[in-house]
Amino acid sequence: MYVSPTFARNCRRRGTVAVFIALCLTVLIGILAITLDGGLLLTESHHAQAVADAAAMAAATDLWVNSGINGGTDPSGTAAASALATASANGYTNDGVTSIVTVNIPPESGDNKGKAGFAEVIVQYNLRRGFSAIWGKGTLPVIARSVASGLPGSIGILILDPTISDSLEIDGNLHILNDGKIMVNSTDSAATQVANTATLICGGLNLTGNLDNDGSITYTGGGSVKTGVPPVSDPLINIPEPVPSGTNFGNVTCSGSYTLQPGIYTSITVNNGATVTLQPGIYYLGTKSNPGNGLKVGSGATLTGNGIMFYNQSGDKFDLKQSGPVDLTPPTTGPYKGISFFQPRDDTQEIHIESISNVKMSGTFYAHSGEFDFRPDGASTTFNMGNYICDQMEAGQGYSSSGKSNGQINLNPGTAAPSQRPMLVE
Repeated sequence: MYVSPTFARNCRRRGTVAVFIALCLTVLIGILAITLDGGLLLTESHHAQAVADAAAMAAATDLWVNSGINGGTDPSGTAAASALATASANGYTNDGVTSIVTVNIPPESGDNKGKAGFAEVIVQYNLRRGFSAIWGKGTLPVIARSVASGLPGSIGILILDPTISDSLEIDGNLHILNDGKIMVNSTDSAATQVANTATLICGGLNLTGNLDNDGSITYTGGGSVKTGVPPVSDPLINIPEPVPSGTNFGNVTCSGSYTLQPGIYTSITVNNGATVTLQPGIYYLGTKSNPGNGLKVGSGATLTGNGIMFYNQSGDKFDLKQSGPVDLTPPTTGPYKGISFFQPRDDTQEIHIESISNVKMSGTFYAHSGEFDFRPDGASTTFNMGNYICDQMEAGQGYSSSGKSNGQINLNPGTAAPSQRPMLVE
């Protein structure tokens, strides 16, 4: 068969296909590198953020547990150690090569820079290259950051009732320290009432309903009054209800110098001028079947003790009216940490705490369904408490310049039961 030279010349292959294939392979390898290494980067970035979050929460939990002792700092390094251990358990061993974990207490950047009670964790994972090694050497760093709060909360007063009018009534002098806030869940237009005799200092009013104010209110820490805010759930609702236990001492009368032990009491009567020391523990005032007569402290008698909580079945029978100074601190560990007074959750009674002398019970007064009425009688009388979480409350009711309820009530949420659990904030 004859083939013309011209036809043969036109059919000659020029090798362009090989060039196109080479170029396409480069693109395909690049896409493969982006797909595989990019997928690994995305997966590791999710892992890194989860590790940072978990480590920050571990540190914040340690800060929260020790807040009453360390005030949101980490002097012994236990919070940082907890963060590092959590990161290591999740594959970030902080070996300085594959992973680096940095814990800052307090944070060194962000919205909470320098603030006690916050923990910042920054993690870096150096991911080995896959196909992208054709374009460069070294590892691909994956970085994540998280900040968690371990503050015990800033609730000065929390009123739980959802509907009633005058659920919080302030008639006297009330100061909430450390920018603590007042939170009222009632939707009523006059749920929170501040009388013309009241002087209130607090970090803000967060109200579901409205404020009826005729008194003097000073806001600290940039606080203000906010209405229409969502109601706040009871932060102590998951704490187990105490069950009276221990020795049943029955009716006890204290004279002279006397020491009380924790346990069950039908009544505690403290005679005039007695000096009573309470040993650490829970003091059950009555039982459901026998509420008893509660606590009555005579004229000039004093009560002191550390790690004390009263569980009150006796109703409105916590009588300090004529007592001398009372100085009691709440438990610092266990489920009742920071609680001074626990009212049964199903009890709707009103409990009066009234005295002509200084009263220090620096924990939480808790009555899920009940009401508290606090009355420091005398211009020089001071009540130093932690905070109040209850269905309703009155502060300084019956105020008069002649000495009725005209003393000072100070609340310090930092000494009360932790009302805010550790949480991620950045």
